[in-house]
Amino acid sequence: MSTKPPVPAKIEVESAPPVGQLTPAQRKQRFNELRQRLGKSRLEVKGKPGLHYAWIHKTDDAEIIRLEGSFDYFIVREPNAAEVLSGKKKGEIEASGLREDGTYQIGDVILMACPQDNYDFMLLKNDQDMDDAKRAIKETFQSDAANEGVPTFEFDQPRKR
Repeated sequence: MSTKPPVPAKIEVESAPPVGQLTPAQRKQRFNELRQRLGKSRLEVKGKPGLHYAWIHKTDDAEIIRLEGSFDYFIVREPNAAEVLSGKKKGEIEASGLREDGTYQIGDVILMACPQDNYDFMLLKNDQDMDDAKRAIKETFQSDAANEGVPTFEFDQPRKR
């Protein structure tokens, strides 16, 4: 038995050439590639037309249940996750965070989707609910003031500042 330590295999390190050795055209191309890589949001989703995608906190069970029940949201699943992760196939959508189970998760959020029409309806409903709330506040204020005998007034035109 030898007491000498084994000689490690020689490791060849190969890296991109330093910026100083690049031609101006190569430097510009490398800078553009870096800008594209760094400028892309991790939450960006390019999916199927007609669907609205949203990242939802996966620990908020009440919100997930509400979205699934009220607006037909569903958890997005990649049917060929193993092939996509191995690079053999391209995914049905482009998004970060693909897991082996086919879901897309980043940190504590999970990717969900719903039909675009449902999402548009939800936005319209939120706008109407907000308008109704504003109107109810005004009517309640005027009614309460009248009950107390306090005069109220309204501006004919919005105030200019």
